[in-house]
Parts: sequence; C-alpha cells; structure tokens
Amino acid sequence: MRSSTNGNSSQKRFHRLVQVFGAVVVVTVGAASPAAAATPQQLIGAERVSYTGASSALARKSATVDCPNGKVVVGAGWTTNPSSPELLVEDLIPAADSVTAVVREDETGYSSDWSLTVHAVCAVRPPGWTIVPNLSGVDSSIYKQVIVDCPPDTVLLGGGFTQSDQTGQVVLTDLNFGSTAVSVIAYEDDTGTALLWSIFGHAICADEPLGWEWIPSTNQTTYPTTSEVSSCPAGKMAISVGGDLDYAYGEVTLKGLKTFSYGGSDYGMALAAEDEDGAPTAWDLIAEVVCVSV
Repeated sequence: MRSSTNGNSSQKRFHRLVQVFGAVVVVTVGAASPAAAATPQQLIGAERVSYTGASSALARKSATVDCPNGKVVVGAGWTTNPSSPELLVEDLIPAADSVTAVVREDETGYSSDWSLTVHAVCAVRPPGWTIVPNLSGVDSSIYKQVIVDCPPDTVLLGGGFTQSDQTGQVVLTDLNFGSTAVSVIAYEDDTGTALLWSIFGHAICADEPLGWEWIPSTNQTTYPTTSEVSSCPAGKMAISVGGDLDYAYGEVTLKGLKTFSYGGSDYGMALAAEDEDGAPTAWDLIAEVVCVSV
C-alpha cells in the first residue's frame, strides 16, 4: 500500500448512447455465424482492500492501494473523511494491480483537516480481463463527456476516470455504469476555468463472470446531500459501483463510491452533495452496483 501527497446525463440517455455504439459492432458481423458465448466462470479470490492516508490540511492528496498476491483490479472507489462537497475528486485510476485516487479542496479551500481513502476490489485475473481508456476532447468548454466501451463479448466489471484540471474548479457528476460501457461526465463549477482541460474514462472489462449482474438503485430526489445504496442478491459480492447524477450541472458532485458488506449482504454506495452555493434545481442520484457469484 502506498500514499503520497502534493500540495448529467440520465440513465436512459446513457443507455441509448450505448445502444448506438453497440449497433456498429452488430453491423460489422455481417452474415457470419456468431461465436458461441464462453461459459461463465466464477470470479476467484475476490477481496476488498483499502488504504487511508494521513489526515492533514494539505489541499491536494493522493493515495494508492495495491492488490495482494498477484491479483488484478476488478473494482475501484474512494471516500474522504469528512465527506464534503468541497473535496473534489480529480482521479480514480485503475491499473493492473493497483488503484490510485487524487482529491483536492475546491478553489475556496476547506477549513479542517481531512483524509483520503482509496478502495480496490481484487481477484485472480479472469478470462478476457482488460482496462480500456478513452479520452474526451481537450478544450475550455464547461461540460465534457466520454464513453468507454468494453471489447465485444465482454462485460463491465468496474470503471474509473482522470481529469486534467488541478484548480479545484472541475466537478465530477457521473461515473455512470452500463452493462458493457462506462460514461464519465464532468462540469466546470460556477466560476469556471479559463484553462484547457480533458477527461479520460477507464473501463475494467472481462468475459462475463458467473452470476454477473448490473443493478441500479431506485433513485430519489434528496438534497442538499444524499447517499444511494444498491444491494446484491444473496450469495453475490459487490465488486464495484457507479454513480449517475441527474440535473447536477456542476453544482452537485459525486463525493464517494464504495462497496461494502453489512448483515450478511453486499452493497454498493454512491454519495453526492450540493456545493456551498446550493443547486437551483432538484437533482437525483442513482447507484449502480456490479455483483458476481463468489
């Protein structure tokens, strides 16, 4: 485990976009007979690991957690303590055997000490496992979206993102999971930034594991702060969770994503809150958990 410090699209809209991208794959198949789908295999050795850096007043913090025993990353997340919309996530980067998160205070700063925790779910490398990146445009527009598709015949296990702005003025509103793709959306905040900036999306993909399910929560409109939880069926483990914020427009931020066990069941949780000025319209949050048999 390592640490270092240095100083809205709706779900329905996303699904339509995924269907459009997916149609390209169907057309290219032509008249050829489709290959038989691989028999789903159990995800072996899945476990959660986390690392929490020191609590301090430093404005920007990063933390990395490593997978043990040669395992690969199948899910990623982060949380802060305290959980505040003034602590903006810049990066959640899944690598082959580690996850790195970077969080910084917004442009007006945060008045108390705080700490960053990075979460990973690791497992023995499943068949077809890969991490796919995709980059948005690089410009000064106030809104950016990037969609990352998994390779054909694979499903989404988890996701991440990277954004280039380090001024505390770019707000993540969506790390939105679909069954075979992830959509990342970010906005500039109320004051905007004159800088050019971009976002990367990262999709963790593999052949469909045994018992794989993608389960969104029943969203609710709750503000100025809320959390949404989506549960896995009995006997299944939550390996990752996405967050879909609707009507956020840079004035509501995702402030944490994590999976956890409680009372013999597994869950995925997404957290969000309005900024210091509040949001002028009602907004809602959906948590999207990925579950597998273990």
